[in-house]
Amino acid sequence: MDRWLERFKALSDETRVLLLAALLEEELSVGELAEACRTAQPGVSRHLAALREAGLVVVRKQGTASLYRIVLDDPLLEGPFGQELRRMAVEHKLAARVEKIVSRRRARTEEFFERTENWDALRAELFTEAAALFSVLRLVPKGLSVADIGTGTGGMLPYLAEVADQIVAVDLSAEMLRRAKAKAQSLGLTNVTFAKGDFAHLPLADASVDAAFSVLVLHHAPRPLIALREMRRVVRPGGAVVVVDLLAHGHEWLKEEQADIWLGFAKEEMQSLFEKAGLEEIRLRGVSRVEVKGKGHGSPLELFVASGRVRNSLRGETGANQ
Repeated sequence: MDRWLERFKALSDETRVLLLAALLEEELSVGELAEACRTAQPGVSRHLAALREAGLVVVRKQGTASLYRIVLDDPLLEGPFGQELRRMAVEHKLAARVEKIVSRRRARTEEFFERTENWDALRAELFTEAAALFSVLRLVPKGLSVADIGTGTGGMLPYLAEVADQIVAVDLSAEMLRRAKAKAQSLGLTNVTFAKGDFAHLPLADASVDAAFSVLVLHHAPRPLIALREMRRVVRPGGAVVVVDLLAHGHEWLKEEQADIWLGFAKEEMQSLFEKAGLEEIRLRGVSRVEVKGKGHGSPLELFVASGRVRNSLRGETGANQ
């Protein structure tokens, strides 16, 4: 009873309710919340402390930044009160401001990939292909149709072409797709089609491929959970979603030099994301340790492979059901 009294007391302030409404669909920093709610940062920090104390929000560290989100699956936030928060998010234009913040994250990533002229050399300098090869050889039976999400310049295509009958290569950058097409042509790959689109709205039909891959791309996605739900959507029941990415780290310089939005992902975080995306038979494992190089930087980072199966009950579900 005391716990519920604490929660209702925390919700007696209008600003705190607006903060919860802003956090319904997105994980945000104090500065981003101040922008969305048009409130001074010191006040936002104070109100967030009260909401944390009441168990209504949690905080996650990303390097030196702190990101806040609502407590998922909280019965208070899922019932009528949650519906009222969604109404308030629209009425107070919070949803629109949060979407603008997310769009800004996305635009920075798009700009980075469009202007990177030496992406192949940069990628080779940054990361080994060992993890990518490991994931492909172990997790893709021959004869399937697969999607390479965030194909970049097509580095994965020759490996996927060895095991897949059909490949759909997707990227948000027209320049990257142009280079990927050129690479496929130079290698004589005839089983690859190309499509422009981002993680949040994949240009693929529901249940249209047997497996979807994302190799060192998810940490660039403004909304990783929505990205995984989209990957799940396009995979047939019984098929696989496979992600190769960085384990959580604290190297802030990657945000500036490589437009990274997220500083990797903890294993428990990926487990939770895969579960919330509706995947099952989830497996996570580390695959290699690499030296990431930048301008005057050198940082050892670990890579992981995460995989999950699409269960049959999700057939026909669209990306809108998020």
